[in-house]
Amino acid sequence: DLTLRLQENRSDEIGELARGFNLMTRSLEKARVQRRRLIADSAHELRTPVSLIRSRIEMMEEGVYPLNEKNLSALSEEAGRLSRLLDELKILASLESPDSSMEHGPVQIPDLINAVLLAARPSIDRSGIAVDLSIPDKNRETLHITGNRDALFRMMTNILSNALRFALRTIRITVPDSRSAACGLEIIV
Repeated sequence: DLTLRLQENRSDEIGELARGFNLMTRSLEKARVQRRRLIADSAHELRTPVSLIRSRIEMMEEGVYPLNEKNLSALSEEAGRLSRLLDELKILASLESPDSSMEHGPVQIPDLINAVLLAARPSIDRSGIAVDLSIPDKNRETLHITGNRDALFRMMTNILSNALRFALRTIRITVPDSRSAACGLEIIV
């Protein structure tokens, strides 16, 4: 019962323990509310691509939409969106796991950006948006950070995906020439 609260009006160890217990139960209750909200939001987000996929397939079965490359591409995009949402849920679930740990190591930023662009090449080609990558040649070998490569890959993929959605003609990805120890590494999209 996370609504249970202990009396905190004592100034000894028991009062200190009661305050700690009350703080813990409030934190757990807040986490439970946030988890419920996340589940509800996730269900809503998942419903949209599933509904779009279902309705498009039904329209194709009924002959309203022809079974052609354009309609199959639209289905593929929604399936991809659904897959990304499920991946995000899986990541969130794994982060809540008590034995979850993110491995950190050196990540070469030019290699990371090139891997993201390679994975996104079909989407980039379909969009007709040009991607201009600018990384100073003299710094290519020193452009590395310590982090979780998978998490950074997902982050850059999400940023590129958003850029593709809203760009008019060109997306510019720049890694500035200067690097400050206080700021770390900057990537501008």
